[in-house]
Amino acid sequence: MQIADLSYHLALAFFFCHQLDAVRKSEWQKTTFLRKLSNSKARWWFVMLHLPLLLIAFWTIGNAGLAAEIGRVSLALLCTVHWAIHFRLR
Repeated sequence: MQIADLSYHLALAFFFCHQLDAVRKSEWQKTTFLRKLSNSKARWWFVMLHLPLLLIAFWTIGNAGLAAEIGRVSLALLCTVHWAIHFRLR
């Protein structure tokens, strides 16, 4: 396994753990549109909105070449945007 693959898998693992923690801490209450819903509905939407990201991430793991590169770049962009959102909401 190359260092780029290891870095990608590690970043993905941290992102998944972070999302699990976000559910535990009810982080949807920090969002403008989800905080208006009941807690159970907001949690459901929070999880459902993250599912496409996870599916794409899993899809890129099993692929090589361009798909893998797109996955790595997408994860890097996602982590950057996600950090910016957390920075803004703190």
